[in-house]
Amino acid sequence: MNKIRFTTTRLLQTSIVFTAALLGSANAGMKQGALEIWADKGTVQMQAVAAKFTEDTGIPVTVVKQGDAPGMFGIAAGGGEGPDIMLWAHDRYGDWGTGGLIQPLKPSRHILENTLDYAWDAVTVNGDIFAYPIAIEAVSLIYNKALIDQTPASFEAMFELHKSLMSESKVAAIAWDYNNTYFTWPILAAHGARPFAKTAKGYDTSETGANSEGAIYGAQLLKRMIDEGLMEKHIDYSVMDMKFSKGEVAMVISGPWYWDDLDKTGIDFGVVPLPRVNGHHSKAFVGVYGATINGNTPNKDLAVEFIENYLLTQDNLTLYHSSNELGVSANKQLRQVMLKDSRLAATYRSAELGELMPNVNKMGQFWSAMNAALSNITTGRQSPESALNAAAKRIVR
Repeated sequence: MNKIRFTTTRLLQTSIVFTAALLGSANAGMKQGALEIWADKGTVQMQAVAAKFTEDTGIPVTVVKQGDAPGMFGIAAGGGEGPDIMLWAHDRYGDWGTGGLIQPLKPSRHILENTLDYAWDAVTVNGDIFAYPIAIEAVSLIYNKALIDQTPASFEAMFELHKSLMSESKVAAIAWDYNNTYFTWPILAAHGARPFAKTAKGYDTSETGANSEGAIYGAQLLKRMIDEGLMEKHIDYSVMDMKFSKGEVAMVISGPWYWDDLDKTGIDFGVVPLPRVNGHHSKAFVGVYGATINGNTPNKDLAVEFIENYLLTQDNLTLYHSSNELGVSANKQLRQVMLKDSRLAATYRSAELGELMPNVNKMGQFWSAMNAALSNITTGRQSPESALNAAAKRIVR
């Protein structure tokens, strides 16, 4: 992949600005004729894009790596401050957009045409576009090629594979952070369950599929995997990572953000879409990472110029994705390049088979209710049916 290179002096100057931003107040007021950008990923690469923009326009740009971006942005933007440009996943846009924290956008025709259609669906709330899509994330099945040659076609087939692996090499078939709804929902959603009912106008948050027949089947399958020893009790993400890194488990469920760490371990791994559940494709949650513009910024035109004519050029998107912190590109041309990489191609396929995370404010209730339900199911405190019925009531109340 081609990378844009800037002079050492220019990068050093921008790095100084970046470091100062990290040390300064995250709630600093916006300044007329200057841009501030908050992002949690790819900030080093973003500095390079910002440096070129400053070189061409004379407009200073400050890039801030903001880990707790949603919380900080809500506080800052709610007080009329914060960054001019905020980069985050689309599931927050409904809340931010209806609250006036970010503003509706009218992307130019070439940006609209060069971006994947479902990415625009993700960033649209009540007919208004609230972000420029940059990257797409979805979890997939990651497997150790030294331990298995081929992944199972279904989660039901995991049981026989597990017995075979344990008999031959004392290796478990799979592990994942199963009490985290983000990673387990694809199994529950395989039969069409959705967090909220989808309508022509968006989402009906008074109706959920969290306790649908298909969701209950998926939860029962998860419980069976634990009861029959396919997975240990109390596995979280760190335990999963440790076991996979040590070669104690053949497969895990995670996303593109995990690959860089695995490459450093030297593990030869492959990536494929998640196996089917009872004959149906697993449906991973799809997140779209985008650039939003603060509802109070005095620099909207500058922000649009930076995003459309600098950040979203194919060269700069290539540079930004070189951080290995993003998923796959929402840009149609860059997608064609990325499809040549089997790992990236698998992520695109997982996204195409999956479902967009709803961008409604009730998603907070969904996450908390479902995480509690999964914990109760996997520890045996409640049956899958009773746990999901209780979760459904909490989600829609």
